[in-house]
Amino acid sequence: MRRFLLLLLFFLMLLISCNHAGERAVVAPHHALTPGQARVTIYLEAVGESGADLSFRLISAALKGRGGWQPLKLNRVRISRLETEKNQLLLGVAPLLADTYTEIRLTLAEVKQNASELLPDGTERQVELTLASPLELVSESSSCLFVKWHALASTVANSDFFSSFTVHPQRRPQVADLVTVLCRELATVYQISPDQNRVVAALGLPMAPGEIAFDGRRRRFYVVAGRDLLKFDAVTNRLLDTIALPQMVTPKALVLSPDGGYAYISDRVANRIIRVDVDNGFVERESIKYLRPGRLFYFPGVQRDLLAVLAPSESAVYLLDPITLKRVFILPVNGRPSGMARSGEYLYVSDNSSDKVALYSLKDGRLIGLIRVGQAPLDIVAENSRVYVSVSKSSYLSLLMPPQLTPTRRIHCRLRPHSLAISRNWQKIYVAGQNPAQLEVIDLQSGSGLGVIPLPCRPDQIVVWEM
Repeated sequence: MRRFLLLLLFFLMLLISCNHAGERAVVAPHHALTPGQARVTIYLEAVGESGADLSFRLISAALKGRGGWQPLKLNRVRISRLETEKNQLLLGVAPLLADTYTEIRLTLAEVKQNASELLPDGTERQVELTLASPLELVSESSSCLFVKWHALASTVANSDFFSSFTVHPQRRPQVADLVTVLCRELATVYQISPDQNRVVAALGLPMAPGEIAFDGRRRRFYVVAGRDLLKFDAVTNRLLDTIALPQMVTPKALVLSPDGGYAYISDRVANRIIRVDVDNGFVERESIKYLRPGRLFYFPGVQRDLLAVLAPSESAVYLLDPITLKRVFILPVNGRPSGMARSGEYLYVSDNSSDKVALYSLKDGRLIGLIRVGQAPLDIVAENSRVYVSVSKSSYLSLLMPPQLTPTRRIHCRLRPHSLAISRNWQKIYVAGQNPAQLEVIDLQSGSGLGVIPLPCRPDQIVVWEM
């Protein structure tokens, strides 16, 4: 009897742990900071063009603050000039004590120009540089540091090579448009310039975030973090307000109304969907009728706006009245809906458990047909009459043209895609990859690749800010 009770207790504890594991919509960052620490991400970028094949190995790096030299835990990498002329090179991400840093020390080895050795094998040389401006790191913040390698100066003579580097901290982005990438693992938002396809800044968040949303009219952006909704100024990255979400357990999905006055947030554990008045800072309405609601989408219409809710555990998509949060109609899905996009009067829903995308009529919810795109379609985005689907088990995007029930073409990627976003102003599509952690940039018209942007962790969400 005692043995039976012990076995029963073991299985009950196992069941509880599995249920709890399935409910973790937002997890704590793997590389969590300790109190008094900040996070710095370091990139190297080439300036100018050089016909010489220059290369060196970065052995170590350190930053000097008021408390002395602090080592940076970076990977030892061999850096080639020809490989860095078009793309940024990620040197690494490291925790540092919160401080004001003014100098950097780089330890270099194996310096070569074509076949000539500028530094004999087995020897190292330290280069100490003053930052263009102080790097101010406050506790629990994230920031970027950029090492620029100037081509012309590094090819004149041996002595010039070691003085061909300049270093500057991130500056406030001066462009109107930005591509933002959310990395939950590091609790950081990385900001990318769409004209240069380069990371320009990082913004640290106080805790593991859920999703982000951007309001171009008011130039604000919002982040679900813990049980709060954080409101930021999109121009200065300054925190404007913290709105408490007391009835939520693990809020995650977030979408804004077109006028930016309301935020809609779902909580898979609490089975809630709430509507938040972001101007007055309170929860205006909530609904608890939907089991484990997931991603949210807002579709403005001529006669009626609709709030769409993915419910993978119920194999359904709910279309709600965004004012009352009452159900308008339901779209049955055979498997697990993972992404959705609207193109005119048509609605596309991807089924991650199959190789199909379902096409519905947005007028009455009628299923028009199923489109085979490839195994495990994930995200969907639409631009005019073109619909792009990320096929996660393969290395391509599937291009659909409504209301056709067959794909028009495949757009090949360098990585296995998951999240997608479109820049209408720059006519680019951004593709997030899981392994390696990169963002691929593709020309929207031709489908040709424009390069990759390395990131220090998996990109979980991409949001394009176009003001």
